[in-house]
Amino acid sequence: MDNISMFLSEVELGRLSHIDFVECRACYKGCIGGVSVSESRYLSLSRISNLKINWNISPEELAKFERLYEEGKWRLNKRIEPMPEQAPLSDDISEALSRMKELKEIHASLPGFDCGSCGRPSCHAMAEDIVRKHGEVTDCAFKLKEKITLLSSEINELCNKKHFPLLGKERNV
Repeated sequence: MDNISMFLSEVELGRLSHIDFVECRACYKGCIGGVSVSESRYLSLSRISNLKINWNISPEELAKFERLYEEGKWRLNKRIEPMPEQAPLSDDISEALSRMKELKEIHASLPGFDCGSCGRPSCHAMAEDIVRKHGEVTDCAFKLKEKITLLSSEINELCNKKHFPLLGKERNV
């Protein structure tokens, strides 16, 4: 993701204006075996490698693709504009530094997989959203699982107590 981010920054700065098409991949060799895929990355790669695909395009197919291209099927309708720069964490420098410290602490508590299951491109982006009050730590699937496990063990402890107060009296269960 870091390489993609750096590359797109170069595009936004206009340093790569000679490039017509870019395909960015978050995963090496494509997203096989990612968080939304049901089988192992290695098993998926093995299956893809064993596929027998004929990449020779017939003249009829080539003519069809050229016709679709000429009709503008793969052209963008409007220019892709860069996203606006995000506002600072605060206009007050001491508050901004305090929020930056909080951001670093939250980021350090996250798993650091940058898996995207929370809907954000990285754990750092999630930490920033949390500091800006646009999200919660439990948006992370791993942190949510931790919290559910903790709550489950607390409920289990409460249920296993032999005595518990009920309207000011103790009752045996």
